[in-house]
Amino acid sequence: MINDVPNQTMMALGNFIFSVSTLEYQSLKTSQSWRWATKERYGRKPAKQYLGPAASKKTLDIVVYPEKKKDFLWFNQLQQMADKGEPYRLIGGSPSGGVDLGLWVIDQIDRSDAYFFEDGTPMEMKGTLTISEYGEDQLL
Repeated sequence: MINDVPNQTMMALGNFIFSVSTLEYQSLKTSQSWRWATKERYGRKPAKQYLGPAASKKTLDIVVYPEKKKDFLWFNQLQQMADKGEPYRLIGGSPSGGVDLGLWVIDQIDRSDAYFFEDGTPMEMKGTLTISEYGEDQLL
């Protein structure tokens, strides 16, 4: 599958391809955190125990200026993927054809429309897509 990703692809989440000719993201933010358990202690400050890394998250800021009918459907396609409740393989685009980043899930989609035609059709659709690592060792 990695070799099937075209070089002009920015990133692919499952079969959904982010690119200049489909849906392009304007910025990509990656967040990493680490898990610590807190143990309460009498008469002393709580103690911390390291549990390991948490799942990484990525937030993609998306802007669509619809020119074709299909441009209005990009956010709907992402929502349909999220509604399935499945992890998707994330492939990062690169000149060599892509890097396998593992399995990821869609956590959240935010969308806002602006600059409307008289019939209510938006001229600009902005949004964010938040995804997080699935944890492949949980896969059956």
